[in-house]
Amino acid sequence: MLALEFVLNKTTGSFLAIDSGILLSYGISSITFIFNAFSISSFFNSYFFFLTLFKTIPPTGIFISLAYSTNLAAITLTDAPSPTFVVINFSVTDPDGAVNLNNDSAALNLTKAGEELRYNSSCAVKDYSGNYANYTCNVTMWWWDAAGSWTVYANITDLGANLAINGTHTVTVNSLKGFVMSPSALTFSSMNAGTTNQTPTNNILMNNTGNVDIASNGVQINATDLVGETNADKFLWAGNFSASPYTGGNIECNITASATAMANMSYTAVTNTILAAGNYTIGDGTAQEKVYLCLREAGVELTQQQYSTDALGSWTVKIV
Repeated sequence: MLALEFVLNKTTGSFLAIDSGILLSYGISSITFIFNAFSISSFFNSYFFFLTLFKTIPPTGIFISLAYSTNLAAITLTDAPSPTFVVINFSVTDPDGAVNLNNDSAALNLTKAGEELRYNSSCAVKDYSGNYANYTCNVTMWWWDAAGSWTVYANITDLGANLAINGTHTVTVNSLKGFVMSPSALTFSSMNAGTTNQTPTNNILMNNTGNVDIASNGVQINATDLVGETNADKFLWAGNFSASPYTGGNIECNITASATAMANMSYTAVTNTILAAGNYTIGDGTAQEKVYLCLREAGVELTQQQYSTDALGSWTVKIV
């Protein structure tokens, strides 16, 4: 806001600003007054009047540049269940001085379409001098955050509430493929020679610990024959086992429907298994897959003893 006093020259009928230098400093070279018949007679009876002018003054520019602590290196996420702490620094230049910046407003976020926003709304001042200030931000990411390019947005306001935003930089998140499974052993409550369609008392639970969606049939099992621990000439053949993501009504035993027959010492894709990325710790099935096994036939030649993978090696599971 600009306030000025003007004096009337009754001879010429013109007005003169008492301090015209103020006008020039605001970029105003001249002012035109328009009077009606009533107002001009009132003004001519006075020598002075007071005028208040309003002028919008553009805010001074705040410039943000980003400087990554990793020199824009790609982000490698930590395997689940741990978070990944990404430290990013950004610099700010304010022509009115760093003291004009609102440090509490310094914030930074990482965005990618279809993904959750990752942000730090309370970045800390690292150092400042003159017109320059540097802020450090610690952004928490998680193992299921998608691979690819994420846009980095840094923003800050000054004490006049002028906002500056820099969204011109991106950072790459690397692919992370992994899973954990439990239990480490499957057991059958009982087994008799010549019986069919016997299922263990437990099943395999897989959790996706990375950010890669494992598509249908991406879960594979390498089975081995189970050898008798007392009489090694007796076997539970790997080919007599089947696996399925479904259970109920012995569907995990039906290889003519959805179950998949295993093969000795060979990786076999389990049909219809899907292990999407996500936060499996929710425990509602997100980023989880269950695999149910079935012994479709126990040979009539078997004798009573323990059968195990000790001789030929454990079954192994992988994702592709």
